[in-house]
Amino acid sequence: MTEATSILRGIVRGGLTPGHHAALIDLLGHQSRRISSHLILNIGEACIERWPLTVADYNQPQGDMGAKIPVKFTLRNDMYPRLYHRYKSLAPGIRTTVILNLLNRYADLARVDSAGVSAALRELAQKQNDAPEAEPQTGNDVSNGKTVGHQVIEPAAVASIIADLPKEPELDPEPDVDPLSLINSGL
Repeated sequence: MTEATSILRGIVRGGLTPGHHAALIDLLGHQSRRISSHLILNIGEACIERWPLTVADYNQPQGDMGAKIPVKFTLRNDMYPRLYHRYKSLAPGIRTTVILNLLNRYADLARVDSAGVSAALRELAQKQNDAPEAEPQTGNDVSNGKTVGHQVIEPAAVASIIADLPKEPELDPEPDVDPLSLINSGL
């Protein structure tokens, strides 16, 4: 008899603010909601170590409360362990805001630096392929009665979806200005 493993879930329910969450809204609008959610959560799982939380992820988006687009993500500990752990480590009152802002940042990053995100996805796929078989798995395989793991989106498929997204125009970086040169000391 096999030992039952529990699958822990974190449900992220919130609203995406047009303008502030434009990249995430755009990415979620390209495919069905289920495929888009799986894609963005895989991108989040791959990018969480390379690009961790920032102070900007804690900012509450400003905008019309009635214009928010409802969204729901289910973070499972067996499918997205790093993202699930980060979600559960946050205070309950700020979890949704931080995770939605983080996923929006990753969606924006996928649009701007698709090569970097694809590299992170390849590393994640490689880690999952190298992982020992002792990991908790889900699903039923009728042929041998054992459980099999979840299906992962291949990096090539992600790269093709990301390539279809509209690119943001590159802006010329402004030259670094010495902040002290802007102060008139009166001397």
